[in-house]
Amino acid sequence: MRVIKVEAWPVTLTLAEPYTIAYETVSETTNVFLRLETNQGITGFGCAAPDEAITRETPKSVLDLCESTIAPTLMRTDPLRSALQLSRLSPSLKDHPSAMAM
Repeated sequence: MRVIKVEAWPVTLTLAEPYTIAYETVSETTNVFLRLETNQGITGFGCAAPDEAITRETPKSVLDLCESTIAPTLMRTDPLRSALQLSRLSPSLKDHPSAMAM
């Protein structure tokens, strides 16, 4: 089995209940969703929740990393060997925890 398609897109989510933390009140957030498709028709999903103040990431930076690093690294790889794929991505994403989590 091999990954044949990688796509990511942002989704702005309105919270049912806003919350306040030390530096802001949050009433909506933008997450980035990831979809992997295999040559056997199996689809997998991931999600990043970037927060510029906490992770120094934005939805745009996560999308850019997906296009420049994540997608090229994962294409044509075996998705069942997740530890191997994560070890290949780790050096490039060590300062991007949301993108790595996705």
